[in-house]
Amino acid sequence: MAGSNPLSSSEHGNDPRGHSYSIHIQTRGTTLDKYPAKQHARNVARQLGLTDGLIYLMSQSTRTLEDSDQPQPFRQRRYFFYLSGVDEPDCHLTFDIKSDILTLYVPHYDLRKAIWVGPTLRPSEALMRYDLNAAKTYDELSKDIRTWASKSMSPVIYILHEGQKPNINAHFLAFNHEDLLPAMDACREIKDEHEIDLIRRANEISASAHIEVLLGIRNMQNEAEIHGKFLDTCVSQGARNQSYEIIAASGENAAILHYTKNNEPLDGRQLVCLDAGAEWNCYASDVTRPFPETSILAELRVR
Repeated sequence: MAGSNPLSSSEHGNDPRGHSYSIHIQTRGTTLDKYPAKQHARNVARQLGLTDGLIYLMSQSTRTLEDSDQPQPFRQRRYFFYLSGVDEPDCHLTFDIKSDILTLYVPHYDLRKAIWVGPTLRPSEALMRYDLNAAKTYDELSKDIRTWASKSMSPVIYILHEGQKPNINAHFLAFNHEDLLPAMDACREIKDEHEIDLIRRANEISASAHIEVLLGIRNMQNEAEIHGKFLDTCVSQGARNQSYEIIAASGENAAILHYTKNNEPLDGRQLVCLDAGAEWNCYASDVTRPFPETSILAELRVR
């Protein structure tokens, strides 16, 4: 796979003079390289053993901090991402198993909100960016579910949890919140090539961040600097989220499994344990590296 070229595929052959040639084009990072949401939806339907029914999922909603107008950091629901590839809040998703139609419902465009935080995802943009059959605004969801139910011999909607039903008042609908989660878990255990590539990218970024910490540790005075260097390296490469809170533990703190204060001085400590991994498009890495504190390392070299 080419390193920085965004377009990629391979072809081999010979020119008229008998010389061999090879062409390699990479598609990572372009709209041609969509997250395979449709195939994931089909896999889940197959795992459920169904030929009819509707799968319904909600994305994570926009939430604010308590007693504040500031939003909480957004983290997409993993099951929603697996069936959509969409890392946006306040969306909804349906997969009509019989018709093999995957539909995303996005928030209605709000001009007042757009002035403050930017425009929301529009249906036309969603169809261009994601592996979907249709994209609509949320106000069409209720009507579409009613239409689907009127044509279905068994109008059962499959949801992850009982509290995640669509906001629709229809007594003729049945909801199943027991079968979808185990089916999706079984499918998510086996990664396809696209998912493996995302995990590889997360690990590449994490590895570079660990290396940057090792290169700079001799000039660091506090665990906070380790934390900051790791985070800075990840964010500068486009990985804004960490798979879990960074653990930059020195000395006895390294014995604490989930130490995240990362605020103590390194002076006099013999060991540093850095447990940190970047996340890339909702796919995680997990890297743990213990290493001697720089002064101890220098002493060992002298010996």
